Amino acid sequence: MLFLTMQSGDFWTLYEIFTGPNPNVGLCVTLLVSGGFGFVITMNILLVVTICGPIAINVAGTFKDVILTFVGIAIFQDQKLTATFLIGLSLSFSGAGILTYNKVSAKYE
Repeated sequence: MLFLTMQSGDFWTLYEIFTGPNPNVGLCVTLLVSGGFGFVITMNILLVVTICGPIAINVAGTFKDVILTFVGIAIFQDQKLTATFLIGLSLSFSGAGILTYNKVSAKYE
């Protein structure tokens, strides 16, 4: 990948941003912080999988999706809220929860 980015010129463009006469300090800090957070989240996922098992990640992911969907609906007002929409959304998340529960039950039987 390094060779491909060097070949396309993207590597040298980023190099110029970091080391040029007027380096973009905000972009440099943002990239470093983003990379640091990526490392932290990867280590946290590995820790959760090691301690609790991979099913915990699946359960947490399901609940995260439910919360993010409803928060997104509350924040962004472009979705028309109808009873059919809310029932369908609730049924789909209930199905995901039941599937996760069945996977957990099957693993420990």
